[in-house]
Amino acid sequence: MRGLAYVPFDDGESARGALSYVEAWWPLWAWAWVWFAVSAVIALSIVIPRIAIPSMSIFVGIHLLWGSSYIASWMFSDSPRSWVSGSSIMVIALFGAVLTMLIEKPTRTGLEGA
Repeated sequence: MRGLAYVPFDDGESARGALSYVEAWWPLWAWAWVWFAVSAVIALSIVIPRIAIPSMSIFVGIHLLWGSSYIASWMFSDSPRSWVSGSSIMVIALFGAVLTMLIEKPTRTGLEGA
């Protein structure tokens, strides 16, 4: 859905003022394709389970990047409400991290008999 937020691929100056720091690194159309690619890899992991952990790691990473960017916009620029979006995105990243940890195979810690 984040990728769709950047469609149509309008990279006008009027939209540039409301962006977070990360979104200003590349044109908006490029970010749309990044989000589409991440979504495709996650969807593909449904049928190819061995890529589930790497794809979820990418999911967590991009959400951490986005959440941090909105938090930084709140702290350092004229965007007093971006902490709301940033904190929501960070919760999604935390949820993704927990899910990723749950799909990993358990390892032996040596504490089973203690």
